[in-house]
Order: sequence, then structure tokens, then C-alpha cells
Amino acid sequence: MYCTAQTANPTPATSSSTQLAQHQRLAQQYLAAKRPDLAIPELRAVVQLDPANVDARGNLGVLLYFQGSYADAIPELRAAVTAQSGLAKLQALLGMSEKRTGDLHGAQKDLEASFAGVTDKKIRLDTGLQLVEVDQALGILDEAAATVAQLQTLDPGNPQILAAAYQIYVQGMSEALLSLAVAAPNSAQFPFIMGQQLLQQGQGEKAIVQFRRALAIDPNLPGLHFELAHTLYASSDPAEHAGAAAEYKAAIQINPFDEKAWLGLAALQSEKGDAEEAEASYEKAKSLQPNDAEPYVGLAKLLLAKHDSAKAAELLERAVDLDPTNIAAHYRLSTLYKQQGRAGDAKTQLELYEHYKALQSELETTLQRMRSDSPETAGQVSHSQ
Repeated sequence: MYCTAQTANPTPATSSSTQLAQHQRLAQQYLAAKRPDLAIPELRAVVQLDPANVDARGNLGVLLYFQGSYADAIPELRAAVTAQSGLAKLQALLGMSEKRTGDLHGAQKDLEASFAGVTDKKIRLDTGLQLVEVDQALGILDEAAATVAQLQTLDPGNPQILAAAYQIYVQGMSEALLSLAVAAPNSAQFPFIMGQQLLQQGQGEKAIVQFRRALAIDPNLPGLHFELAHTLYASSDPAEHAGAAAEYKAAIQINPFDEKAWLGLAALQSEKGDAEEAEASYEKAKSLQPNDAEPYVGLAKLLLAKHDSAKAAELLERAVDLDPTNIAAHYRLSTLYKQQGRAGDAKTQLELYEHYKALQSELETTLQRMRSDSPETAGQVSHSQ
């Protein structure tokens, strides 16, 4: 409950004390009976007779808020919060009322203060999400992101929080791109980021054009060769696909510790039948990131081609330990276990494969739907499947 305590502050004995006591009694009675329509007039009467009554003003503000009378709720809530410190729930409602009446700066101040003091999980979530919306509207994206980070700790799987994080990312990217276009339209960074934006929209061919524009300006721009290689690898054009190898090598020359570039190169070497070179590249990737499942899956694939199923199984088992969602590892393990006569284990791995494959398919469908509404949705290409 947002309501304050229901015991009225003591007031001096006056000629109106009896009348005040009667209104207080009726207000309590109607509050207990959950009749806000009847409680509100009684609380108004109490406030008129005793303007310093914090409980009455707070309760009146709460009832008015939940009736949708935000403008009327604001002075009552503000009076209570000003008169008594520590009323974080009431200050949260004050901030929400200010937000709904267009006072974003006032809302930002009160929501921020109350968010720090509210301990009830549901109210803290509501307050935090409202604060994020206000910060976004005011363009205070760093503070919005900080609040979202706290909310994710509180409720990691909450879709509202995840959506808020995504919206902040989109807004931040748009503002950064606009700033870059104004400040440095002829820099390599501008077409580089444009290419990333296009790639996130699923427009790979146009992204390649932008990446090559960036390379013409600055061939040593960190991350650029990898992004181009990654996009070429996913191309349906055989010539473009083959061209990914040179870009992966260029990325490695600039940054020998780029594990993803080593993985991409290994995948292309494996496709060409260069098993020894592919094995060396996968091993290099594994040494750089021993907790990434992808190099293990790639090495297992090479071992299976050499009919070394025992060693391949060890690598695949390590891969699913590192990444239980790796569908390629589950599928290949299922096949291996079936060949080894381990029917139960094969069935388990096949079920896991089908489960995560269905989740991946659902995610891809969702991302495609999002791309039709927003230019900021990213996609990934796996080199191990």
C-alpha cells in the first residue's frame, strides 16, 4: 500500500475538534471498507480543518491519484512529502502524478529521490520504469541506463525492463549517429556505423558497400575488417563469401587477439578442405577464449571428418558444458551417441537440440518482426553450424 499510517496527528482542542474527530472517524471507516468515493470528501474536510495533518493529506493524495485525478493529487502528496521525510512511496506517486501532468523536471526529481528509498519490489519496479521514461524524454540517457541496470538486477527477466534497455540503446545509437554525421561526416567512422546500422536491419549488401567506403578512408580502423568479413561470410554470393577470408586475415593482422576473426577464418578454411590450417585457427581461437564453445565445436567437426569420434565427443561435451544452448553441439552429440549405441543419451541430446532450435527460430521470427518497425535490431551469424 502507498497509504501512510492511519493514525491522525494530534491537534489542539478547538471548537472544531469534535467535527474534526468525526470526519477522521468516517474517513477511517470508509478507507477500511474500500470506499474511496466516500473517504475522499471526509479527508478533504479533515485537511480543511487541519492542513498540517500529514496522514490525511497523504491518504487523500493517494486516493486522488488512483482515481486518475493527478493534478488534484499533486498538492496533497507534495504537502505530505514536504512535511515529513522518509515517505518514499508517497514521493513516488508525486513523481508519477507530475509525469502524467507534463511536469517532467519535477517528476524526474521526485521519482529519482523516491527510487533510492523505496524497498517494496513492485513499487520500486514501477517507480524505476517511470523514471526511465522521464529520463529518456529529457534526453538523460546515461541516468536512464543506470536505472535500467538496477532494475535488471532486481528482476532480470522482466520484459518491460528488457524493452526499456533496448529503447535506450536505440535512442543512444540514433543520437550518436546524428552527432557523428554533424561532427565528422567524412570520417571512416561514419560509413562504418552506417554499415552496422544497415546490417542490423538485415541489409547485408548495402552494409558491405558502407564498410568498403570506410576501408577506403581508413583501412586500419579497429573492428572494420572483421565486420566486413562477418558480413561477407553470410553473403549468398559465392565470390563475396570467399572474399571473407582476406578480411578475416586483415582483421587478425591488426589485432592478433581477435578470437572471432580466428573462428571465421577457421570456418572458411574448413569449407575449403584445408583441415590442418582450420585446426590451427580453431586452436588459436580456443587458446584466446577457452570458455567459448565455438572453437570446440569447430574442432570436433574436423575430428569427425577423420573418424575420431571419441575425441570429438569429448570436445562436444565440453562445448555444451560451456554453452548449453549450442544447437550444433547438441545435434552432433546426438548423432555420435546414436552411433555409439547410447540411445538414451542420443535422445536427450536430440530433445535439447530441438528445444533450442525452436527457441532460436522463435527469436529470429521476433527479430524479423522488430526489423520491420525499427532499424536497430542486431543479428548474429554462427560459424560452427
